[in-house]
Amino acid sequence: MARRPPLAGGDEGPHSQGRLCHKGKMRKKLLLRISPDLWEEINRWAKDELRSVNGQIEYVLRQAVKNRKHAGKDGKSPAERPD
Repeated sequence: MARRPPLAGGDEGPHSQGRLCHKGKMRKKLLLRISPDLWEEINRWAKDELRSVNGQIEYVLRQAVKNRKHAGKDGKSPAERPD
């Protein structure tokens, strides 16, 4: 029986069918289990913004990482800090 490439994270095997991202690196595969209700909400949101569900999840994660990088040492965003 042929060995299948990993579904999430890890090294890309010789049978990988990953795609290149905007910086020329291979995209990682990720298996994500979410509730049907959450999927429906993300699907509606994605359609509103003319994205695929995968694209919407990637966008939201990218924004979260960006916000985290801009947070101070206390982990709070500027909006959460008292003046």
